[in-house]
Amino acid sequence: MPLLVDTIIPFAPDGHVDLGAIRAHALWLFAQGVDGLVPGGAEFLHVDRKEKERILEVVTDVAGGRTLLVPIWDPSPAYVLKLGRLAAERGATGVLLPPPLLLPAPEDALVDWYRSVALHLTLPLYAWHHPRFGNALTPRLLQRLTTETKVAGVLDASGDLHRLRRIVAAWPGCVWASVDEVVSASELHALTTLPGLAGGVSRLANAWPELVRRAWGHDTLAGDDELCDAVIHRGSAVERAGSAAALKRALGVGSRLPLTGVDEAEFARLPVSSFR
Repeated sequence: MPLLVDTIIPFAPDGHVDLGAIRAHALWLFAQGVDGLVPGGAEFLHVDRKEKERILEVVTDVAGGRTLLVPIWDPSPAYVLKLGRLAAERGATGVLLPPPLLLPAPEDALVDWYRSVALHLTLPLYAWHHPRFGNALTPRLLQRLTTETKVAGVLDASGDLHRLRRIVAAWPGCVWASVDEVVSASELHALTTLPGLAGGVSRLANAWPELVRRAWGHDTLAGDDELCDAVIHRGSAVERAGSAAALKRALGVGSRLPLTGVDEAEFARLPVSSFR
């Protein structure tokens, strides 16, 4: 099953996006055998419009036809469409769009949100479900999106294996799952072998792509118990060491936000990433 990496966004000491590091990191990830990228997915709120466009240029130039699901959220629906069209011009595979963030919206409004974008884009549009977004894409709503709009699929970051089984059964081949959200080796094992799942997306793989790639099922090791356990253990170790701050420290890249709180003792236990 394909593995995509939800890539970090490196920042220079002056706070600007480090485009050279983005290029180097993407090249390194592809050399490690990952199948594609979700460029800057977890940090899409931390960059401005021009920076999103520059990141898109760099990553599409490096990808060479590999899978790219490009986040296109913006407060302006007009700019959402502009960025989606730029992604198509640059050769992306698809675009990724969360629901309206934080403020609750009725189901009909969420359907209209996705319809208004999908009808005007040539690339496949993937909805993005995460419990922290504030508007849940319930199985019922996803069913409406499949029948009432041109939404092509969903990236599900719930970590809820029961939910994933349900929506994959209803929407085979159209559901991507966040690898890092599951909390046990047995659940990761079940996810790697879930029939009909389109693939996985991992942020942990920014630093340790080979480990996640092998556990996810490249070669002949899909669902290998020891590898799944190692991925869960590595993810827990990163969380103990400081989560996003620890991951960026492991990669040797800067952040725009004042990410502090790295536990030095826990961080020292993390294996070194071979990037840089």
